[in-house]
Formats: sequence, structure tokens, C-alpha cells
Amino acid sequence: MHAAPLRSPSALAPAGTEIPPVAPWTALEGVPAHSAPTWPDVACVVTLDDGTWGFGATAYAGPVVPIINDHLAPFVVGAEVETTEDLERLWDRMDRATGAHYGTTGLASYAVSAVDLALWDCFGKRAGRPVWQLLGGERRAIATYATGSSVERLVDLGHRAVKLPSVLDVAGSFDHHATVEAVAAARSLVGDGFDLMLDGWDVNDVAAAIELGRHLDAYGLRWLEDAIFPEDWTGYARLREGLAGVCLAAGERWYTHRPFAAMAGAGLVDVVQPDPLWVGGVTPVLRIAAIAHAANVELVLHCGGNDPFGQHLSTALSEIELAEIYYGESCETAAPTYRAYAGASIPEDGVVWVGEEPGFGFEFSRSDLDRAVR
Repeated sequence: MHAAPLRSPSALAPAGTEIPPVAPWTALEGVPAHSAPTWPDVACVVTLDDGTWGFGATAYAGPVVPIINDHLAPFVVGAEVETTEDLERLWDRMDRATGAHYGTTGLASYAVSAVDLALWDCFGKRAGRPVWQLLGGERRAIATYATGSSVERLVDLGHRAVKLPSVLDVAGSFDHHATVEAVAAARSLVGDGFDLMLDGWDVNDVAAAIELGRHLDAYGLRWLEDAIFPEDWTGYARLREGLAGVCLAAGERWYTHRPFAAMAGAGLVDVVQPDPLWVGGVTPVLRIAAIAHAANVELVLHCGGNDPFGQHLSTALSEIELAEIYYGESCETAAPTYRAYAGASIPEDGVVWVGEEPGFGFEFSRSDLDRAVR
């Protein structure tokens, strides 16, 4: 097993796909990505004794690569992987190893994600079956919603719903007034029968989030997402009380299955949104699906339609009805560039399809991968 910085992502992208650079956020207080590190993404490869290899990915190579190579690898190398229960046991082993020393969340969760995803890819390839089938999936397609600011274009591409980003002012600060105006304009454009959502970008305090939610009440949002700081655990109770009639979504920056159990179990969120590349991989997403089912909350993966990892999970899990396609500011083509690994399905008329290739169905070779990490 080995992880390395993914320095040439274009080598793993479909032909002709542009990978955008890191967005040039200004370093201003309140801007959601103002302190985003510039470390490249992570490529993790697990190789079995018979030569079968699997690919996993995550973010923040700077600190995450050594966590994988120096700490997690000894817990995985040499282990038997014969059943999906073996994969779950390996996840628990990594979870305990990180938790015993520096915690299971944050960077540790990113590291475990890459390893777990690579293990599932490897397991599917050796079994000769796609991951969605290994998970018991019975469908090969799922409807999509799009995240981006060009509402008319996203609707023209056939997406069944659109999630708007919150608006920043010229100084880079969160602009509530402009955000409400953007939602109002979008509602006027698409009419009452079309689902709209809003991403709050985690930058509001509870009082500001409640005020924003009340201003948006007239526009019939399907959900308000990430309205407060992701680890403001007590704030979610106050947010629920202040916005009792608003559908609240959260979870893309929650790590492992544990916060989902606490928040969904307490009825503080209506939609949970784990990211397979951040939450710990396939294994905790399966646990979160069971949590969502028991708590009767909706499950929608963060960027679940952008890459093969999310596409296989989104189609396989019956608790998921929509797959998010993140476009950001650019949506001139039907092919999103975020996490554009070769083998991902391109949305067609608001639907993504998964194939029958083994594992996650990546369409790049080991030599392509070797070139991408140099």
C-alpha cells in the first residue's frame, strides 16, 4: 500500500477535461475558503498478492500522505481481504489506531477515506464486479441535482434541482442581502414546481443563520445546507428551534459515522450529506445509511455524482434519491470538472449511470497513475 500527492490530475481525467486550479480566495475573515491549504490531492494504491490494485483518493496530501504511509499502512499490509466484513474490520482497525493517538476526525478521516476506497476498488476488481453490485444495488442510474450559480444553464442541462452557493460581496464577506436576492431571482426563473436549495458555506453564527433562514422562507427551499459552523454541536439545537419549519442539511465536513448518529438521532437535521472522500470511505457511508434509515432522514452524498466513488454509492444505496453534481462557477459543458476521474459517468438529461466494470470502473491504467503522482 502506498499513497502519494496527485500532482498531475489531468492524467486521470477523461480526455479533453480541464482541471481548474485552486480558487484564488482572498484571506478575509468570514470567507469560507480563505484559509484553504494548497496541498494537492492524494492518490492511494492498495495492491493484493495477486497483483490486483485499487485506487482511492482524498485531499490535503501534505499531512495526509505520511499518515497513510507511516501510520496506517502497517495496520493494512498483510491483512486478509476475503469478504466485505474483512474490509469493515480493517476500517475499525484504522479508526482505533488514529483515535488512540491523534483522533479519528479531520485529517485522520481523510487518510482513512483514501485507504478504504482503494480497498473497496481492489475488492471489486478481484471479484470481477462493480462496487454498486457488491453493495447490493439494484439500479444503475440516479437523478441529479446541480450546484452552481448559473441556474438557467443548469436547468437546461436537465438537472432535477439546483443548489445555489451563498453570495460574497466584493470584499469577500458573506452577503445575506445578495444571497436572498439570488434565491428570489432563481425562484422567479424556475417557478414554484422546481426544487431549489442553498449552501450556507458554514460561515454563519446561529443568530445570522436563523435570520437568513427566515428571510428565505418565502421562496420554498427544499433545504438550507451547512448554515452554521460544522462542529457547533450545541448550535444545531438552537438552529432547529429557531427554524423549526425549515429543512436543514449538514454533514459534508463531519467525520466518521458518529456525529451523524448524534445529530440525526436527536432530530436536529433533516438531510445528512457525508462525503465518501472525507468521511472515511465506503464503510462509514454504509453505517450512515443505516443511521439515516432508522432516523427517517434523507441521505444525499456531498458531490455524490461527480466521481465514481460517489456514483457507485449513490446508485447502490436505496436511501439516496439524488446525486449532487458540483459545477461551481463554470458549467459551459455538461461535463463537470471537479473530481473528474476517467470512468465517471457524465450526466445526461439529469441522470448519471454507472457501468458494470469491476471496482469503481476507473478508466486509467497503473502507468497513468504512476505518471500522475510524479
